[in-house]
Amino acid sequence: MISPSAENSISVIIAHRGSDHHLLGAFLNLNLWFSDITLVGPGCATILEEIKIRGGDWIESEASNIRELWQKGIQSKNSSWYLLLEGREYLSTVLKESIVETSNSAPARQTWFQIEREIFLLKQRLKYPLEWTHDPRPGLLFVGTDKSVQIDQLPFSEEGLLKGKSTYFAESTVAEVVTNTMHRAEQAADQLYRTSPGLGPFALVSRALTASLSNFFKNWILRKGVREGFEGLVFSMLDLVAVVLGHLRYHEKYIRSGRQIKDRLDSIKKILVIKLRGLGDAVIATSVIRNINRLMPGVSISVLTFNFCKPLFGNNPHLEAVYGLSGEPDKGELSRLASQLSRKNFDLILNLHARNLSLRLARKIKARWRINRSYFIREKYSDVMVGSDHALDKTSIERDLDCLRAIGLDPIEKSPELFVTADEVAWAKKYLNELGVRSSKKLIVIHPAVTQPYRHWGLDRFIMLSKQLIEGY
Repeated sequence: MISPSAENSISVIIAHRGSDHHLLGAFLNLNLWFSDITLVGPGCATILEEIKIRGGDWIESEASNIRELWQKGIQSKNSSWYLLLEGREYLSTVLKESIVETSNSAPARQTWFQIEREIFLLKQRLKYPLEWTHDPRPGLLFVGTDKSVQIDQLPFSEEGLLKGKSTYFAESTVAEVVTNTMHRAEQAADQLYRTSPGLGPFALVSRALTASLSNFFKNWILRKGVREGFEGLVFSMLDLVAVVLGHLRYHEKYIRSGRQIKDRLDSIKKILVIKLRGLGDAVIATSVIRNINRLMPGVSISVLTFNFCKPLFGNNPHLEAVYGLSGEPDKGELSRLASQLSRKNFDLILNLHARNLSLRLARKIKARWRINRSYFIREKYSDVMVGSDHALDKTSIERDLDCLRAIGLDPIEKSPELFVTADEVAWAKKYLNELGVRSSKKLIVIHPAVTQPYRHWGLDRFIMLSKQLIEGY
């Protein structure tokens, strides 16, 4: 046995997910050669005590991503060399000797040394090297003095295979393969986003078709999966499924969720807020404008609203421009307005109450991204799915602010605001004086009108409330 030098001691990180059938055996296979072994994965009481008695460490994690488990193990250590394995892996003596010898060298830069595997799938030894496309391969990693390395970015030079082989026991049942296919789809989505973060839905569909067919041909023909019988067919089919699901997961995780916009907030320079509703809804929209101004300083904000609501935004210092629309616009007015706004080259449109009219208009306006928020009908033509997963009594202000949360912003000020001029204040005082309202008293205005009958409190209740206010105060 060859002992590694003190300065180049190896930290072994074992990623564990799924069945723990081989976990203890894999640990014992390494224990006589390496003193610093860390297992990362879900807790396993029957094995944990044995591993700790033999000097091993255990970090509990429910993550299913192998790279994420390895990264967590690396962050817990302070070493220059890391041996990254899975919990179903047995290393040959020749391979262990090769690892130790390599760790006694001094690479000029961060380096990844690959390990060749002999694979068992569905309890059958494979004749050909069928390895899951979106599972990382094991290896020996030299990071040097850089302790903040991110293995998912792979900024390493790759050396040839180490001497010897590992025996890797992959899934033993089809059910286990199907379960892990979902994990591989997640990894596929993450890898695709790292290399192509700006994909749109159409490009994603095209790439999914091309990649899945290419993947199946590679596994079934080039890697000779056709000669592995049942195991080769299961592998080729489910690796293809992982590729397709990975593209679907990309759309869900990075496009519909708002992640694409969140990661590119700095590129947003111009925002159009659309609120084609009544006066009260227009006032509520000011909380969104207020938060954009606070959280995205320097961004130009414009508003599109009905003409009768324009005065509510007229004095707002946060706005670049206010555009108006008549209450019952014809096709000509909509086309002219859409053409005018398209020339402004907005990066983001926030349609805070997407109904038929505002939806059609927002779709016609050219913009990089659109968010059409609706809680009562389906959200259509939207680059981000805000969704309706909330309490039924959630306020309209919070619903509007959800559009900002969907792109990674955390609203600070939630109160609406109006800006009035000194002349408007003077007019209001004069008007109230003419009505006989004394400014020394609190003013209560009752507005017993609603848009929906089911919201009506009842005129008799308003009368009772008014009487109690008059008599009691």
